[in-house]
Amino acid sequence: MRKRTPDALGYHATTMDALPSIADAGLLPNDGTRGFWPDGYDVTGRLFLCDDLDGARYYADMIEQGAGPAAILRFPLPGMLRADPMTDGGGGWWTSAPVEAASIELLVGDRWTPLAGHRAP
Repeated sequence: MRKRTPDALGYHATTMDALPSIADAGLLPNDGTRGFWPDGYDVTGRLFLCDDLDGARYYADMIEQGAGPAAILRFPLPGMLRADPMTDGGGGWWTSAPVEAASIELLVGDRWTPLAGHRAP
């Protein structure tokens, strides 16, 4: 299933440790690292995202259970998305397009702030 969402926002959960590199290079498709995906599920070249904040909170909770503090990001959706079969239609999507750092915001408390202020020193 594909979804065209030119005016919508995407949400992505990640580790807090990843914020400086995301602030520098943007969100990039997966380089082949496993993350939380099961063996046999090919994640190479995919950037996973959710179409709502609740979905990103779900994945942030998973990250915090296994990898430490999590962060939630939002950004304009990068064009054509494909449904992720691992989420059973629960708002999970992927794209092969990167997201520019300048368009990414970080959820801090209950406010969105530009990610640019979180670059590595």
